[in-house]
Amino acid sequence: MHIGPESLSLLIRDLYAAAAEPECWTYFLQSMKDAVNGTACSILVRDERLGGMGQHVVSLGVEDQYVRAYKEHYNSINIVYDAALASDPNSYIGTLQSCIDTEIYRKSEIYNDYARPQNLFHQCSALLTRKGSYAAAISFMRPESDGAYGEEHIRLLTLLAPHMRQAFQLHNTLRSFETSAGGVTAALDQSETAIFLLDGTGRMQRFNAAGSRLLTDGSVINLRNGVLRPQQQADCADFDRLIGLTANTGAGRGLCPGGIMLLHRSEGRPLHCKLMPFYSETSFLETSPSAIMFVHDPERSPASRGEALRSLYGLTHSEAQLADLLLAGETVAGAAEKRHTTEESARTQLKMILRKTATNRQTELIRLMLSIPA
Repeated sequence: MHIGPESLSLLIRDLYAAAAEPECWTYFLQSMKDAVNGTACSILVRDERLGGMGQHVVSLGVEDQYVRAYKEHYNSINIVYDAALASDPNSYIGTLQSCIDTEIYRKSEIYNDYARPQNLFHQCSALLTRKGSYAAAISFMRPESDGAYGEEHIRLLTLLAPHMRQAFQLHNTLRSFETSAGGVTAALDQSETAIFLLDGTGRMQRFNAAGSRLLTDGSVINLRNGVLRPQQQADCADFDRLIGLTANTGAGRGLCPGGIMLLHRSEGRPLHCKLMPFYSETSFLETSPSAIMFVHDPERSPASRGEALRSLYGLTHSEAQLADLLLAGETVAGAAEKRHTTEESARTQLKMILRKTATNRQTELIRLMLSIPA
């Protein structure tokens, strides 16, 4: 297996395109499947808070009946997934052999009733995200006769892992913005995080309302001739370098997955700055950025996720309070008692919340709330 610089750049471009446009995950998975000589691949998610629910978010080479069966049953007995998380719960990258005894796997139900009928055996996987009980991973599979995945495959996954994790996180962030009742622009402007969109040279394209407030304040960062500059001279070199490398990747000229740094101010704790590459042929906004920068003030009190739903989906203040209580683990009856209202009234409000958020069940609502960037 050999992946040249040009092919690697295309894989990375496809990744950040998938962050902007969900249908592009299929293109990336197809390219990666071919690169590692796999016959099937999937992005799998699992959330223990939702009764251990797990499913294929997107997959190639896995028959529909097995996609359904995985969600209904095999997710709960996926001993390879469990072993991978146990061996490295935050950043696992490895093969079948690196996390579990293959003879134990051969005797397992998930192999004999799920993988074996599809002529799948060998696997190589990478964890995309792990937040408490929520985990997502990408996995590539092929028949036993094709041989085990080796070090060269792990090197490729290791090289791409920072990009895959960034793209997956950015994908979730943008999806929560896109489903806003007021559209992406309105949701960006209602975000408490300052967001800046940069072109392939690192120059400013646009910013949201929080970004405008940060620039107006001028104590941390300012805009000079279309270029962002930290107020503290000591931050400038690292800031310029991070923007340049990240924007180059989004423009298809580099391999940097972005990064994080502190932006200092004369008084108070420094702000957290995070940059991610971006690529889209049909941008979610009127501009087509090559990098997105998020700047968060750790001293600012975060809004509740219920309040985030209020901004994104037009919930009332009372409905947002109920959503927060449900997310905290309260039953509808318990939430009603805490809010000094009747259970019937709370259930009526819950139905309205489900309608506004286009969810069908309380578990879907909780999953939606967990996906909203905190």
